[in-house]
Amino acid sequence: MIITYLDMRTLITMTGAQGAFIAASLVYLVRVQKVYPGIVTWAVGSLAGCAGLSLLGLQGVIPDVFGVVVANVVGVGAYVLLMRGLSSFTGRPQKTWLDAGTLAVAAGALSLFLWAWPDLNARIITYSAAVAFVAWRSFATVIRGFPSVVGRRSSILGATYAVVASWFTLRGVLALFAGEPGQSLMTAGILQRLTVLAAFSTNFLLASGLIIANSQRLQKDLAAARQEVKTLSGLLPICSHCKKIRDPTGAWLPVEAYVGRHSEALFSHTVCPQCMKVHYGELEE
Repeated sequence: MIITYLDMRTLITMTGAQGAFIAASLVYLVRVQKVYPGIVTWAVGSLAGCAGLSLLGLQGVIPDVFGVVVANVVGVGAYVLLMRGLSSFTGRPQKTWLDAGTLAVAAGALSLFLWAWPDLNARIITYSAAVAFVAWRSFATVIRGFPSVVGRRSSILGATYAVVASWFTLRGVLALFAGEPGQSLMTAGILQRLTVLAAFSTNFLLASGLIIANSQRLQKDLAAARQEVKTLSGLLPICSHCKKIRDPTGAWLPVEAYVGRHSEALFSHTVCPQCMKVHYGELEE
């Protein structure tokens, strides 16, 4: 297997570079196409993932507070930012207190298992549990929120988040019962290399799913806009007496209400010269 010829530092560097490329792609998308709330947060999350992996790749070269604690907390933060982007995109409420609590607990546990009670497996369990927790929440956001804004479920995002959550859950369990020897992730075994390789693959799938979701929502909004234009350009059933218009649901609406509901036009009431003479002629005398 090719993974046996790649050390942990090389795999981490490759995945970090991928995060920078994904962030650049999302920024480019913002410049060339209409985007919805959450896209910028996804780009920042990708940059955070790149930064966390860059620090992790320097483990043993820079102080452990940066190479271990900050690197892993920023890594968890990247998944948190992606999830917050999903919440913004779908219009679901943000749970800032839960996000901040997840990062605070991760930072505290990582610091504890680095200095007070040095234990590589405990750090692996901490990081895996935090990422799995965030990934399961992201999975729930995709399943519950996407049908309302996109018109369908995102199979790519749903399946990818399920894989990420399951993998890190499994990784934490394995670290609990069959841990890694030593104190450095750089010398860890093949399971940890597979974890980085899995992150490389799922990052690509997540980025693809996010870009596709934005395009699908754009297509849905364009289809709705075309339908409104079609409605306004067709025959309108209007009452010959009160001049109300019947909409597709059967409700009779004043002209102002109907046009305001089906277009972006706003009404400013005034009086035409002919009506001015009929109704306010005495004012002109």
